[in-house]
Amino acid sequence: MKKYFLLALLLVTAVFVNAQDQKTEPKKSQGQDVKVVINVADLNTAITSYVKKNYEGYKIEKAMSLQTNGVATKYKTTIKNNEEVRILSFDKDFKFLSVFDPKREKNIKIPSDKNK
Repeated sequence: MKKYFLLALLLVTAVFVNAQDQKTEPKKSQGQDVKVVINVADLNTAITSYVKKNYEGYKIEKAMSLQTNGVATKYKTTIKNNEEVRILSFDKDFKFLSVFDPKREKNIKIPSDKNK
């Protein structure tokens, strides 16, 4: 009886260890957004011009695009001025969408004249 108990325990342990070794990565389905890092030097001039015009003193730290099926659907840039950080979002045509303040964890309202 002890042999069967030990065999069963060994079998359960082997199944448990095997299950722990298998990596479960989420499957990428079609239509899922993928983040693609963009070199700041390669960023579209419409975005860099917008930052220069509307965020004087800020420097673009990082940039990325969200792509669906290999096509960019949105762009995000992280800009910084001393300790102030903002995340700007642009649509696929490089038009400004929104600004996010990560410290306060909320979107910031922009005056309508700066939104152009």
